[in-house]
Formats: sequence, C-alpha cells, structure tokens
Amino acid sequence: MPIFELFKKSKPGTLSYSSSGQGSVHQFAGELFKLRTGADIVHVPYKGSGPATADAVSGQVQVTFASVASVLRFVQSGRLRALAVTSAERSPQLASVPTMKEAGVADVQLTSWYGLLAPAGTPPDVVKKIAADLAAVMASPALVNGFTAQGLDVVRDSPAQFASFIREEAENYARIAKAARIEQE
Repeated sequence: MPIFELFKKSKPGTLSYSSSGQGSVHQFAGELFKLRTGADIVHVPYKGSGPATADAVSGQVQVTFASVASVLRFVQSGRLRALAVTSAERSPQLASVPTMKEAGVADVQLTSWYGLLAPAGTPPDVVKKIAADLAAVMASPALVNGFTAQGLDVVRDSPAQFASFIREEAENYARIAKAARIEQE
C-alpha cells in the first residue's frame, strides 16, 4: 500500500499536519494534497517554519509540509523522514526522496520561492540595470553552492519570465484556495 493511503484509511480526522502558517505555501501544499488524495488530516498552522518543524520532530503533529531548507538537517540526522517533495523534479539535496507524482499522488506541485521585486512603475532602464547586476551576482558559483547547500534551488529568469511566473502562481493559488475553501483571516 502506498504510504499516502495510510492518511485516508488510518484514523480519519485525527491525524494532523503542520504548516508555517495560515495562507502559507505549506498550507496550500497540505490542502492540495488533501484534495488529490481524499486524506482527512487536520491543518495546524504555526507562526513560522521553526515551530511547525519542531512539533513535527517532537511528534506533536504527524506530518509537516515545509521547505527543504527548513527540514533538511532533521532529515539528514534521521529525526524526520521525508516522504515526498512537492516540486516537479527531485530535490538535489534529497535525491532519494520521490516527487509526489513518483509517490503516487498526481498534480501536487507547489514550491516556496523568493524573488526580487521593485515598485510598479519603476522605469524599464532601472529594471534592466537591476536585472543585469543581479544576473552577474547570481552567476557566482560560491553563491549558488551556498544556496544549494541550504536546500534552495537557484532559478535565473528575466523580469518578464518572473512576472509571468508570478501571474501563473497567483492563478494556481486562487484555484486551490477556492477548491479547498481557504479563506483569509
């Protein structure tokens, strides 16, 4: 039986998952997982990844949805067991951990991301200069290796590609929020 079947068959409504907070990517990943699997697990929002991870490590919650960066050391030390990643590809830092799709759960693909944004109306020449300077900095192998060691993947998109990505993310999150009935607090 796939590991995720346990969430559907074992003690419906009594298992819980932690996230870094209400409305976080981690809550959305948990709710999307529930939608795709029919699992009846209860969301327990925390004020940040630290407390959410700590309660998963201590067994206060049975599952956590978290970034690789926030759980990597606990997985490496054996204090947490990584079941799957919600990215399209396996994480380089957790190469033996399957994607959700590989683990038998299709269409659960969400990741945490960071980006550099400027105020609307920033002149195009300023945006172009910032993008060029950032690209030069992000070409540093030492910087990329430092991010990778912390569980972060570096993506080098143009401002237009990043704007398109943000629009797609907003649409995806809106669909998940509606389907899972996630409301603002």
